[in-house]
Amino acid sequence: MKLSGKIKEALKSRRETRRENKMIENPNDFYKVTKGAREMNKQRSYDALSREYLDAVSNPKEVVLHSIDPVTLVLFVILTAFAFIVSLSATNSYADTFYDNKFYFVFQNVKFLAIGIILVFGAIYCTKYMRTFAIATIIAYPVTIALLILVLVAGTSAGGAQRWIEIAGISIQPSEIAKTTLVLIMAFFMSVNQEKIVDRKNKLRSLMYGLVMPFLFIAVFCLFVYLEKHNSGMIILAAIGVCVMFIGGTNKKWLVLIAVVGAAALLGLVLITGHGVDRITSWWEMLFDSDVEINDANWQTTQGLYAISSGGLFGLGPGQSRLKYGYVSQPQNDFIYPIICEELGFVGGVAVIILFFAIFLRMMKLGTNANNMFVSIAICGLAMKLIIQVLLNIAVVTAIIPNTGISLPMFSAGGSAMVIQMLEFGIVLGLSRYCDVK
Repeated sequence: MKLSGKIKEALKSRRETRRENKMIENPNDFYKVTKGAREMNKQRSYDALSREYLDAVSNPKEVVLHSIDPVTLVLFVILTAFAFIVSLSATNSYADTFYDNKFYFVFQNVKFLAIGIILVFGAIYCTKYMRTFAIATIIAYPVTIALLILVLVAGTSAGGAQRWIEIAGISIQPSEIAKTTLVLIMAFFMSVNQEKIVDRKNKLRSLMYGLVMPFLFIAVFCLFVYLEKHNSGMIILAAIGVCVMFIGGTNKKWLVLIAVVGAAALLGLVLITGHGVDRITSWWEMLFDSDVEINDANWQTTQGLYAISSGGLFGLGPGQSRLKYGYVSQPQNDFIYPIICEELGFVGGVAVIILFFAIFLRMMKLGTNANNMFVSIAICGLAMKLIIQVLLNIAVVTAIIPNTGISLPMFSAGGSAMVIQMLEFGIVLGLSRYCDVK
């Protein structure tokens, strides 16, 4: 009915235009009128072109915005509180040894939580205006690239990798920002070009918009992160990108192809450069050589497994971890999960996983019930980013995959990761207004 009404209005307007043109007796006047009409139509086409991308992600006027999702908010508060309480115990020994202050990381977490809360409210406000959020997403992409270049030029090194940069006295890891930016810019691109991506009849166009162009977004970030000697960050970025492509409608056959090629390329880089070969070799020996000795290469993973196993069913009790005292290295960061298992046991370790999966499932439900394609892909992409990071961290500390630096969201100490994760939760809470979920 709406379509037929628009057609009638268009025909009526056309008849009125013809009637007005017939009333013009002077040919020069007629030329001026038609020239003006052509110029007006031309200007309209330019305006339509300039607004095309933003209109594609803007919310229709008839859609009623909901309040932010209370379930996601409650889960987010529980996770934040739980992570903060765990940090009181898991980080004190490391902080006391290296900073002469057992509450060093606690104070750091309070500072970054305060910054994160401000960003949460900012994100909730910004996402209320879809065009503003879309413009912010577009701007974030070149800004993130600039930060990734800057860290290579003027970044600080640690552990043989140059991944951090000091801005206003705060250490920032641009690769963490890149993960979020990648999800949002790909969600924007794939929502705008959704019809072209899923057009299986025109395979060339579908290939360009569904595979080639999204792959370029991923490749640019992965290249800069690889130059930082940050293999785990590059792997996570690639995995996030492939997941967003899947959510955005890219042909599954092409995704399988790109996954195989990407895995082969990563293995080739590791073997050629030699960076990470020792970790892979050490991991392989741990799995298949029962007589392997504990050495520098496998010390962290071995002690982490000891901590997990010593916790038993209910753990040694909060604050009672023994292996955080110089045995499990980085107990405040990448290997905080073994300390959780040692103190809270199998029950506590499973509770952490269940909490993350509850948040993941709720975010996926929001995304799949969004009334806006940009919102849908963005929320589902951020959900995949969260669960990928969680699963990879747990896989590392349990020796399922080789040891590499992957933090546990919200639990591991680290300003950039915590602040960015809270920003993501703020974005999800704000975008939940566009989701028809009770």
